[in-house]
Amino acid sequence: MKILVIAEQRQGKWNNASFETLSAAQQIAKDTSSTVSALVIGKGVAGLADELAGKNVAEVLLIQHDLLEAYTPDGYCGALSQAIKSAKPELVLFPHTYQVRDFAPKLAAVLGKA
Repeated sequence: MKILVIAEQRQGKWNNASFETLSAAQQIAKDTSSTVSALVIGKGVAGLADELAGKNVAEVLLIQHDLLEAYTPDGYCGALSQAIKSAKPELVLFPHTYQVRDFAPKLAAVLGKA
């Protein structure tokens, strides 16, 4: 099984809940012989992607664009839906944050997934 963790950052700084989510994904992966990938989205976040690469993940996906500098639910849903469709994970995990609570229902509807 392939697990994808959507890591949350704001203005180049991690939301600590992202690492809690990554840890949970790694435990699930250990229990199920799965792999964990992580995704970071924004503008100028290559350094954060490099940091994620050192966190025992199979791969790090990076979505960078000028229009993603400031969070918008439409922008994040558009970019994340494309990335998730391309990566084809069986499980996608998000940190429990207000930002995720804002865009996740729309993203689920776009993807036709719960």
